[in-house]
Amino acid sequence: MKTICLSILTVLFFVNTKGFSNTNTIRFTLSGNGYSDETIIRMLDGATENFDGSFDAWKLFSPNPSVPSIYSRIAPSQELAINSLPEYTSDKSIVLFAKIPVTGYYTIHIQEIYPIMPNYSISLTDLSSNVHFQIFGDTTITLFLAEQQDAPILHFNIYTKAIVSKIDETCSANNDGVLSVTKLGNTDWSCQILDGNGTIVADGMVSAETITYSELVPDNYLIRISSFGINEVQSITINSAPFFLADFDLMNDTLLLSEGAELNIVNNSINSIAYFWDFGDGNTSSGNNPSHTYFSEGLYNIKLIAYNNNCSKELEKTVVVVDDQTLPTAINEAENQGIQMVALGQNRYKILVKSVDSKIISLYSLEGKVVFSTLFNSNQYQFSLSEYDKGLYVLTVVATTERKTLLKVKLVN
Repeated sequence: MKTICLSILTVLFFVNTKGFSNTNTIRFTLSGNGYSDETIIRMLDGATENFDGSFDAWKLFSPNPSVPSIYSRIAPSQELAINSLPEYTSDKSIVLFAKIPVTGYYTIHIQEIYPIMPNYSISLTDLSSNVHFQIFGDTTITLFLAEQQDAPILHFNIYTKAIVSKIDETCSANNDGVLSVTKLGNTDWSCQILDGNGTIVADGMVSAETITYSELVPDNYLIRISSFGINEVQSITINSAPFFLADFDLMNDTLLLSEGAELNIVNNSINSIAYFWDFGDGNTSSGNNPSHTYFSEGLYNIKLIAYNNNCSKELEKTVVVVDDQTLPTAINEAENQGIQMVALGQNRYKILVKSVDSKIISLYSLEGKVVFSTLFNSNQYQFSLSEYDKGLYVLTVVATTERKTLLKVKLVN
């Protein structure tokens, strides 16, 4: 009679349990073909991505070829049953490997041994289909897996909150707000920006850690970020800059040299702290309500640059300086030639002549450029300056038969 002796070998694993954190610990249990296997991933203060003797445990595989296996790996031929990782401040994906003995359906049960902290979200990605599964507490998913040995089957995705920053509008009505969205450790995510009315301002995939949106109007913005099948929503406000205006009035926009041609300005700017005035003749001022005297006839552009901290606004207005000494003489001489000019108001004028002979009336700018020129044969002609630019003009009326100038006069528009 033969006696069969069955020997049982027991292997004991001792893992330093004092290193177990009370947070961020996940167990993955792979079940199928009548068997189960598990692996643990956790984030722990003091752990590294390498093997940590105090925190990690090597993977031992069953000698039974019918048993599936699930595990992580830190290097070739370095498989872990317990993989302790640092407490990440950026997105991270850890590959989960498996040995699948028979093609078929397998379940993976995800259990939060200790809860995931609110600064993290987690998901699984099926590498065969690129389908994402966001994990909310204990979860079970079913996958159809082909027979394979030592193959990557899942990504365990650790998602950290996006960093959103802004720059408020720098200057009133500039609409130059800026939003920046950063996903540390991630160069494959999507971002959508909506304004306060729900209108999509920007939408698309991002292939960098940071994307910046500029030229945004002051408003409340909703930011939708998506990656690893995880959706995040944040809100932020771009504030308006304090109202800021560059404005001024001219006490008189037509100055006569005979009266001193002194320009007086009333500054109506709002929330300005400094000023620069350019009077158009090479002279400038930084005063609040400056005055200036002109000594030559001409058309001058008055330019104001008002400053408020890091921004500025500009405004220009025009003043006409007239040498009025010749005006009465020209008109008196015209009356002796049988021609008269009558001002009708609102920059409208009428030319009256005694003769109906052919005459040419011409209007010139102060630089000598012909503004208009026409022939008339009646004893009157009416015209308006309102359609032309503001400035100083010279009007002439010439008799065509005698080639004689009947009228030459300056007009201010």
